[in-house]
Amino acid sequence: MVINISSENGKVSKNSSLLGSYDKENNKPLITKADNTKFALLGQMYMCEGKSGPVIELCVSGRIRDGKLDAMIREALHKKYGHLSSSVGLGGVIIQEKGKSLYHVLPEFSQEPIDSNEKLRNWIKMFEMESPVISVGIVVSHDPYHLGLRLEHFHCFNQDHTNCGHCHFDTHGPSVSYRAYFALAEHLVRIDQPK
Repeated sequence: MVINISSENGKVSKNSSLLGSYDKENNKPLITKADNTKFALLGQMYMCEGKSGPVIELCVSGRIRDGKLDAMIREALHKKYGHLSSSVGLGGVIIQEKGKSLYHVLPEFSQEPIDSNEKLRNWIKMFEMESPVISVGIVVSHDPYHLGLRLEHFHCFNQDHTNCGHCHFDTHGPSVSYRAYFALAEHLVRIDQPK
């Protein structure tokens, strides 16, 4: 789910969120526009007032090591701020301008427990998306209060709104280029911590 909601006076005024799912019969990803604000399992999101303000802009190209850009940003935040008693969080947009990106959508819930990385890899459905790929999400330096946070989490869609899912990484490292914009989070709120 790519969350994109505007609100006024505590009520949703516009819902432009996108839902990625899986068409088992045709073995292909599906995208639909959300008609409500519900989500399942996990919702890590950055909320802002939509006003102009300071942002961090990153422009990078030509990946020189394996890994996801959001994870590399988190590693840099952890290196600089990981010793602090509270975390540093960013929310924002990453635009992959060149290359292709790997993403996944979820099929129906598994009938058996997913208790290993191998079972997880076999359950999720991976696809490739052409650039430009727009990803929205969060990066957190560390989790000092043991809140069970995902330290980086981005969902993506393409410019034509024909693909949408959980962003993994680019598949054309040497030729890839990104432009990203992040704002600093002021508060971290955790609701319904997993048991």
